[in-house]
Amino acid sequence: MPPREAWLIRHAESLANIGGAASDPAGIDLSDTGRAQAQALVPLFDKAPDLVVISPFLRTHRTAGPLMAAFPHVLVETWPAHEFTYLDPARWAHTTPSARRPHVEAYWQRLDPDYCDGNGAESFSSLLHRAAIVQGRLRQRPERFIALFSHGIFLQTLLFRIRNADASPAETMAGVRRALDENPIANTAVLKIVP
Repeated sequence: MPPREAWLIRHAESLANIGGAASDPAGIDLSDTGRAQAQALVPLFDKAPDLVVISPFLRTHRTAGPLMAAFPHVLVETWPAHEFTYLDPARWAHTTPSARRPHVEAYWQRLDPDYCDGNGAESFSSLLHRAAIVQGRLRQRPERFIALFSHGIFLQTLLFRIRNADASPAETMAGVRRALDENPIANTAVLKIVP
């Protein structure tokens, strides 16, 4: 039996990635460049994955779309691998990334895994819980080759958990913040792991 493998893929370039204002984190679409990047992923697959996993957010659906069209019989599931929404979307609706930057910095400097910015936001502890769910599913699924389409902060959190299983929530939060600064995951980067 071949070894198990999971490809963790960050979504293609989104409109928010290029500085566009966003109102709903789940509904952010791809840019023109992002659509081309999504198409360019297909030739990387010399065989069909056994399972394609997408987050509930539009940009992962759009990124996985060309692959799903190339392999229409592949099982597709939606898992809670969506991006970390740590600022209250209602408060920051229709703002650009540059306008949110001071609040983003303040959030991460607080280094409080249980802090929640508002009703539409989640705490870092909640993100850790979702990452644990996804990690468990990757380990338990029978499929040999899984392609998981997700997001930058979520993937950094998942990878940190895999590599540092005994880290506390605060240590994980600090480690993820460092990774975001020092080793960001590029749009459509493919990270190959053995679950």
